[in-house]
Formats: sequence, C-alpha cells, structure tokens
Amino acid sequence: MTDLTLTTIAQIIDEAQAKENNGRGVSCVRSIVHYLRNGDLDSARAVHLTDGDKIRNYPKLSKLLIDSIGCRLHGQCSCCN
Repeated sequence: MTDLTLTTIAQIIDEAQAKENNGRGVSCVRSIVHYLRNGDLDSARAVHLTDGDKIRNYPKLSKLLIDSIGCRLHGQCSCCN
C-alpha cells in the first residue's frame, strides 16, 4: 500500500474498522484514520504504538495497519515483529 496516498489508506482502514466490533468499529483505529486524513503519519503511528494492544483483538485490521503504516515498534511495513 505504500504507493497510495494517506487519504486513500485512511479510507481503506476506515471501511475495514467500521465492520469490526459488531459494526461499532474500533475507536483507536478511528483516531488513526483521523490523523491519516490530516496527513499526520507520525501521530497515526503513535496511536498505533500506544493502542495497538486493543487492535490485536482484530487480526485482519491489525494486519491491514501493519501493511499500510508499519509495525507498532519500528514503523516499518511488513516488519516481522
């Protein structure tokens, strides 16, 4: 997903998160989407770092975030950690 704009990535993540938690979505992921839509990748990664433990309850969403904005620890896409 690295060749997509942050706005496009935000839209993909937002659509995915809206389907989780019995259709209620995941609030910390909505925060990530907000930052991505505003072009603030560093803040999106910071939320992922601090709230990633909540996101792990949603494996598909967690993988999507790692593939699009990087792993929680290193901020690198497709990191093995």
